[in-house]
Amino acid sequence: MLKQKALGGVAWSAVEIFSRQAVTFFVSILLARVLAPEDFGLIGMIVFIIAISNVLVNSGIGDALIRKRNPDDSYYNTAFLFNVLVGISVFIIIFFISPYIASFYNKPILKDLVRILSLSLVINSTIIVQRTIFIKKLEFKKLSIITFFSVCISGSISVIMAYNNYGVWSLVWKEIILALCLMFLFFKYSNWKPKLEFSLKDFKDMYGFGNKLMLLGLIDTVYQNIYFIVIGKFFSTAQLGQYTRAETFKRLPSNSISQIVQKVTYPVLSEIQDDNLRLKNSYKQILRTIMLVSITGMFLLSFIAKDLTVVLMGQQWELAGEYLTILCFSGLFYPLDALNTNILKVKNQSGKILKIGIYRKFLAIPLIASLIFYGMEPFLYGLILHQFLSFILISWPNKKLIDFGTQEQLKSVLTFFMINGSVYIIGVLISKFIDFNFTELTSLLIRFLLFSILILSILGLIRDKTLYFLLSTIKNKI
Repeated sequence: MLKQKALGGVAWSAVEIFSRQAVTFFVSILLARVLAPEDFGLIGMIVFIIAISNVLVNSGIGDALIRKRNPDDSYYNTAFLFNVLVGISVFIIIFFISPYIASFYNKPILKDLVRILSLSLVINSTIIVQRTIFIKKLEFKKLSIITFFSVCISGSISVIMAYNNYGVWSLVWKEIILALCLMFLFFKYSNWKPKLEFSLKDFKDMYGFGNKLMLLGLIDTVYQNIYFIVIGKFFSTAQLGQYTRAETFKRLPSNSISQIVQKVTYPVLSEIQDDNLRLKNSYKQILRTIMLVSITGMFLLSFIAKDLTVVLMGQQWELAGEYLTILCFSGLFYPLDALNTNILKVKNQSGKILKIGIYRKFLAIPLIASLIFYGMEPFLYGLILHQFLSFILISWPNKKLIDFGTQEQLKSVLTFFMINGSVYIIGVLISKFIDFNFTELTSLLIRFLLFSILILSILGLIRDKTLYFLLSTIKNKI
């Protein structure tokens, strides 16, 4: 029963996330063909403040609600009121500090951009509980439909605005309209409706668990977005725009997979949190399946990155393709990070998660220094090393908790790394020493087919069980 719930959750969560990402990706391509890199750079300058604010609004309450067994209406109402109050408070703070943000970058337009964009924080604060209830009940089908239609509507309006010369404002209003659509649909189709009820006892219970995760979320968000501030301050707006596009391309597969892992495995593994043997066996199978997809996807994306960005967005985004070629390898361990974090969560180790998060962020200090003093390329390679060291830190405690630590996890996926790495190196060598003089589109198609066929052929020849399990699962769901 648990396995079927997990597979069903994975399937519908994948539909939700990949359909949303596919629409978002298509919309971003259309916008990139109309808007300039500088427009995306302006949004990159304020993404830090919005990301931090989103963590404050959520406050770890969503995770606390999922972990809580059989919460009552009082519990949900308390969470709802707290989230909304924080959302309004954060909006007011951003409204008054927006002139200082504009002054920091010496871009006056940022004052109005960040004020309007921060309205989405208030709107999103009203649906955190509804979204969490869907996840807790593994109702990913409803969640996928609501998200898909919201993304389609907001994306379509954004593209129309861009083609009518609204410039950077088309990117801002895309987020506002998305938040409004989600709010309307969540309130319409959710069986739970909020009431004016607040319990101090319930608040202390959920915040006692969630505050450490919120603090960790703040640390993670600062780390993930600090580079936008540094690039925006020390480099040109256009370079920041190129980096944001490359980062967006990288996050499409890596973050999508990580979100599926985070969203589905947490409530499922929470049900067996007291059975270490089942927890370990479930984790092991999930890990191999997820990492087969993740490793293959990131190696493939790196292999086709330069041609892909030029074909989809135009020659003006060639630099983004060069960044993406390197950035892909920093996303290899994202799903493992999500899985290991979930194990620590279900084992009620939020304090340990926080400590590890702090340790990992100290590793970012040399990265920031390399970015400022040595430029983009050393920084991008440094990201790969940082992500690997971060994985070691987050996976190490699970040796003691479920007898499945760093070494065991790496051994489980070593075959996938070796196969993908070998095919990648052969492909790069062929491309480097043989000039076929193809167009970018032809080169893209050849690279994609060559890499895909070789990987599937090798996995088929060695009769990899994980591949057959994945294919059979997809076949059954279809």
